Amino acid sequence: MLVLTSQTTLLSQHESGTFRLGAQLGIGTEIESFGIGVRGDYALTPKFLLGTDFMYFFGDEDFGIEHNWFDVNFNANYLIEIRNPDLVPYVLGGLNIARTSVKCEGALGSLCDDYSETDIGFNLGGGMEFLLGSIALFGEVRVTLGDLDQVVLAGGVKLPLN
Repeated sequence: MLVLTSQTTLLSQHESGTFRLGAQLGIGTEIESFGIGVRGDYALTPKFLLGTDFMYFFGDEDFGIEHNWFDVNFNANYLIEIRNPDLVPYVLGGLNIARTSVKCEGALGSLCDDYSETDIGFNLGGGMEFLLGSIALFGEVRVTLGDLDQVVLAGGVKLPLN
């Protein structure tokens, strides 16, 4: 009975047309900071998902110079079938749009100029979903290659909306 329930969960979580939305936490190696964000995906087929996410990384402030970073990702995930139906590994590839900015304030703020930069990169990575009924917990590693190279470790939860 448990095996049948788990297989049904897998099929319903990734059934074509299923849309899921969730929250995520992460850490980025280039910004050297923690981030928080939202994530959604849409199952084109039971093995192929299209997803997007937004992550805001908490910047730092040193001597009146504030650094902020956020990124938006558009990824395609290919789900890999294994014997345990509650664990779903995947590989991903996609597009990253990152925005970083520096704001100069305070006593030492006059020593620099405010600036911001938007860069586009390519994502490669993989992760694992842990299916718990209608809830999916996930963890992933994503490498972004571009002008703002960064490795992001992220994890979170997704819930089906339909």
